[in-house]
Amino acid sequence: MKALLYIVVKGNEQTVQHIQEILRSRIQSVSFSPYREQASLKDCIEMNATFSIEQDEVDALLQFLDNDWDGEKDDCTCYGFNTKPFDPSIYFMRFEYLH
Repeated sequence: MKALLYIVVKGNEQTVQHIQEILRSRIQSVSFSPYREQASLKDCIEMNATFSIEQDEVDALLQFLDNDWDGEKDDCTCYGFNTKPFDPSIYFMRFEYLH
């Protein structure tokens, strides 16, 4: 099945490239949209990642990405300022598992 991960990163293009490298090492078939400035947040960049994942792999991936998600595991969000994401430059993530 397909999954969509929306990511907002605090930092610059190098920070985004670092995040993409981490995700490429963890998720085999990941593809990234072009990143762009996040319009409502200062010094933040947003991007989407899409990939294939089996339902039994979702829990392990979510645990890697962040320690505390809000919502159901097929549609959940987290904010990096009050959780522990896989990288401290993560401001926000939304994960959607598309059945």
